[in-house]
Amino acid sequence: MNENNQESFNANTELEGQLTQNQGESIQPPIGNFAQPPTGVSGLAIAGLVVGIIAVAGSWIPLLNFISIIMGIVAIGLSVGAFIVTVKGIKKGKEIAIAGIVLGIITIVLFIVMYGTAGAVANKVGNDLASDKIGGFDGETNQTLSFYGIDFSFPSYFDVLSDKSTETCKMYYPEEEDYYASLEFDSDDFTGTQEEFEDTITDGNDGIMDTLRDNGYDVEIKESEETTIAGLSGWVITLSIQNGDVVSNVRNAIVYNINEGKIIFITVQYDSTDQSNYDYFGDFDKMNETAILVGKPADNSQSTGDHTTYKQFLEEYEAWVDNYIALLEKYQNDPTDLSILDDYTAMTKDMLEWSEKAEQIQGDLTGDDLIDYMETMTRITKKLTGLLG
Repeated sequence: MNENNQESFNANTELEGQLTQNQGESIQPPIGNFAQPPTGVSGLAIAGLVVGIIAVAGSWIPLLNFISIIMGIVAIGLSVGAFIVTVKGIKKGKEIAIAGIVLGIITIVLFIVMYGTAGAVANKVGNDLASDKIGGFDGETNQTLSFYGIDFSFPSYFDVLSDKSTETCKMYYPEEEDYYASLEFDSDDFTGTQEEFEDTITDGNDGIMDTLRDNGYDVEIKESEETTIAGLSGWVITLSIQNGDVVSNVRNAIVYNINEGKIIFITVQYDSTDQSNYDYFGDFDKMNETAILVGKPADNSQSTGDHTTYKQFLEEYEAWVDNYIALLEKYQNDPTDLSILDDYTAMTKDMLEWSEKAEQIQGDLTGDDLIDYMETMTRITKKLTGLLG
């Protein structure tokens, strides 16, 4: 072996020795560089969900919803933080975090809608108060009429009884020549149930509207809602009827006195040529609010009617709350079910009306009415507590 070959051999032998030594060493993987699976549900997500549920549950209650909107904002903050943590894979519960964000947004939107509507109502009331309308309803000077089981007290400016009046139809109008208004009490025989009466109202109103339009009148319904007169359930509708240059403003109340077998129609009407400043609609509403069933002492009649009204309100209110709680339970069972939002939106349409009724009733309750109210509210509170528990 020559000198060059000997050097080459020695170099190869040294390289093989190094390779053999490297192969004998164990190759260790890097420690701490592999992603760890998320451990447990994010506490922030759970907190955001709970706060969001409480915020939404209280968002429809007057005064409490001021606190609810703050809780809604807190729910969004907690849930956003939880969402970030879950997206990074540190914790589980992304769906819960999303649900908390949605509940917080719903609370804020509901607050804006409710108080936006309340603001519109307040502006309307303010505009009405700013007008120059004069109330003519005065218990000391009012005229009275007993009409098929109901005593009415109405303003003295309706001081002329029309010659066309009969036992079943009474019409009054102002003596003043420039006052173009009238107050009419009419009746119709009826022996059906309350439910059949309500169906008759719907069909009758539709028929009247169709008849007026067929005769060339431009008819617009302004308001249509349930009412109670002397403890009797009924309906009140407000509309305007235009005939040429003259516009007639009409408010018509309809109730059924089953004891008399009569449907009673009470209508006030004035047109655009009227030169008075009387608040005809306001006085008409006061007349119906103070009406009393005949045949019973005034206090007992009004108290009995009111108690029936309160009890009916509380039963309907509790049934509505049960539906509301059922919706929240549905959400708890599946927070990702987006169809719940449609159901919730539908229910929020009634929330403002219920809160206004609740405020009115709570402020006027005494005796048995107050006991019924407190018992109902206690049951509702327990149901909500059970839901959150």
